[in-house]
Amino acid sequence: AEAAAEAAAAEAALLRAELRAAAASLGAATRELGEARAAAAAAEVSIQARVAQAELAAVNEAMAVRRAERAEGRHEALRAVQDAVAAEVAGLRAELAAAKEEVRQAAEARAAHEALREEHAALLAEHAAQEEELNRPWYQQDPRPDRRIGRRRGG
Repeated sequence: AEAAAEAAAAEAALLRAELRAAAASLGAATRELGEARAAAAAAEVSIQARVAQAELAAVNEAMAVRRAERAEGRHEALRAVQDAVAAEVAGLRAELAAAKEEVRQAAEARAAHEALREEHAALLAEHAAQEEELNRPWYQQDPRPDRRIGRRRGG
């Protein structure tokens, strides 16, 4: 019985040693699990940070694309306005050229009118002089034929 008791005591000591080894192993495993959890949490935080950065980059890129589209739209609108203004300027230049031509023609017409007016005034003066000559009595008239109107006899 003593041998059985010693065997049981040895077996209990062995079981206690195994239990301590298992507890130590369990503690090490628990520590490793804690470290793995901490590493996983850190990795998760790092991954979440990278995901947030990628999402932010995607949002920034989408905003840049929208800005570029708006700028392109504004550029096209400005190009259309510029084309319309250029067409209007071309029309106004054509109108200006036509107006200048009209002014030139009016100036020519005014000069021709003024020349005709001067010629008319000269003809009126000559006519008045001739009429005055004709209205004089015959003995006061200039005998030169070029100064008389309608007289055929020489002087």
